[in-house]
Amino acid sequence: MRDSDTPFICSYYGEQTQCVVSIFSLIQIFKEQISQTSPEDEF
Repeated sequence: MRDSDTPFICSYYGEQTQCVVSIFSLIQIFKEQISQTSPEDEF
């Protein structure tokens, strides 16, 4: 997770900070799962 991205989004979106953070967290987890599943899926 990148800390420098969070404050920028917070100040930009304000009230929608939580929504944005949640989406970013899900994307990060999704990407990690994909990179971990990719090699296993190919085999």
